[in-house]
Amino acid sequence: MEVILEFDNVLKQYYPQKKLSMKIKDDGILLDLFQSIGRLEAPNLPESIWNYHEARFRGPVLITSGGRVLRDKNEKLFNGQQIQLRRCIVGG
Repeated sequence: MEVILEFDNVLKQYYPQKKLSMKIKDDGILLDLFQSIGRLEAPNLPESIWNYHEARFRGPVLITSGGRVLRDKNEKLFNGQQIQLRRCIVGG
């Protein structure tokens, strides 16, 4: 199946097209998406953004779809799902 990733904030500097189509297995979950990002996209991301050893983003990255936050790595995804990725910037 295929999901559409949309990037905002800090992440869009690595993906100027703002959207990326990502293939994962048909019954894929959020963890499968992270593994695909690790295999296919990690070379595009600096180590300060992507944790290569744990196959996940470093720091606060808000992952949403359909107006809700995706928190559970076992959350089922569906074909054509649009997933927004936003790196949160904290501080004052």
